[in-house]
Amino acid sequence: MRKIFFLLIVVCLILTSCDQILPPEEEPQNQHVHTWDDGYFTVVPTCQTDGERVCTCSTCGETKTEVVPASDLYHVFGNGEETKPATCTKKGERLFTCELCQAQQTIETDPLGHAWDEGEITKTATEAEDGEITYKCQREGCDATKTESYHLHKWDSGEITKEATCWVDGEIRYTCQHEGCDETKTEIIPKESAPHYFDTAWTKDQTHHWHKNTCGHVLTKDQMDGYAEHTFGEATVLVPATCTTEGTKEKTCTVCGYKVTEKYTDDTQHEYSQEWTYDEEQHWHVATCEHGGTTVKEDHTWTDEPIKEGSCTADGEIRHTCSVCGYLYTEVVPKEDYHDIDETTHTCKICNEVFYFQVNREANKNKVVLRAAFMNKGLTELVMPSLIPNWNYTAWYAPEVVSSVSTSTLETLTIAEGVTTIAYQAFSNKTNLHTVVLPSTLTTIEQEAFMGSGITSLHIPASVTFIGAQGLAYCESLTDIYYDGTSSQWATLLSSAKNILKGTDAIVHFTD
Repeated sequence: MRKIFFLLIVVCLILTSCDQILPPEEEPQNQHVHTWDDGYFTVVPTCQTDGERVCTCSTCGETKTEVVPASDLYHVFGNGEETKPATCTKKGERLFTCELCQAQQTIETDPLGHAWDEGEITKTATEAEDGEITYKCQREGCDATKTESYHLHKWDSGEITKEATCWVDGEIRYTCQHEGCDETKTEIIPKESAPHYFDTAWTKDQTHHWHKNTCGHVLTKDQMDGYAEHTFGEATVLVPATCTTEGTKEKTCTVCGYKVTEKYTDDTQHEYSQEWTYDEEQHWHVATCEHGGTTVKEDHTWTDEPIKEGSCTADGEIRHTCSVCGYLYTEVVPKEDYHDIDETTHTCKICNEVFYFQVNREANKNKVVLRAAFMNKGLTELVMPSLIPNWNYTAWYAPEVVSSVSTSTLETLTIAEGVTTIAYQAFSNKTNLHTVVLPSTLTTIEQEAFMGSGITSLHIPASVTFIGAQGLAYCESLTDIYYDGTSSQWATLLSSAKNILKGTDAIVHFTD
């Protein structure tokens, strides 16, 4: 025993001395730690037999083979058998049996969840109020329901999320504007609706112009941007035409600038003398070409120049000259035109000559204003205006004509055909005037025309459409008015002004 113990001590000493004498073993160069992947089975393990797996180092590519021990992890269970069906809300159970060792395992299955139908609208939504949809579970034995609100989406104008081009469809996203609703929808913007790309310069031919597309699509001319016929402005004459030679005009399209030059003739462009030809009223140029004729005759444009001063006792002279052609003539101004007549005394302020009436020649209107022709002549009957030369028969605007006739003598007055208006107060307060004959052309009896007169009866033609205020008022002797219209027309006539018959008690006779 002691010998064995002694030998062990000797061996230990020898080994210790060897460690001190022998050089240390050199470490291998470039050694690294392998990083093994999950590998793959070359022999699949089961619950009863081992398997093998080959793993590879992801750094150096070296492989190793290792044994995978048999384990309960490798049971072959198959699909199992449902032992407790799951419902919409409760879990079920499924029993699995290993095909190799007959080991069993029970696993819970998740609830199936409700299988909702498409729903039924139980309250219809409006723009102002949400509606409701009720859904029912379709699984056998489940009577669960749920109700959800819904609304009519009110889409905004949309936001383009992808621009459409003539090659690629675009997209636009709409968002519901109802509060609390974040629903969106996306629609396609068809590429067909997107505009093509066109050149800014005009392309043109003899009849049309357009912008040619640059996007590469094949388009017909009428699909080109701006395709239209030329719009030509007024032609510019390059070479004037005459009645015997052609001229040249150039017209330009106001849109694209296309120019066209064309020949033209003008039979009206005759050659005319530079000298004027004229008569007393007009002037013109005479053609010098073989066609003859004249330019359009135009009236003279007069400038007047006094060449002889006139007076109440001597005629004057005025020279009238056409400022265009130079034609002139001299006109005598009668001495009568130089009188300056006082309106009250009817006497010329220059030569003291007395005038009973005056013809006013101004503007050739031939108006006649009577001054004192009938003053204190004791007339009892007067026919007007047939006795007055140059009278304007369409209107009687001068009540001073009859105001000059003595109120105490004038009894009968006949107004000739052609007069349409009896002026304001023309016969008012003519108390001896008992008979008046009105013309069939009369349309207007102005305010107070016969007020306070002594007429006893009056025949008013149906042509009269207006009687002014108090036109026949206070005619105390007037007993009968014979109106050539109907009672309805008379009523309309009386509504044209106020107090037409005030203070007059007369019987009105109508045609109906």
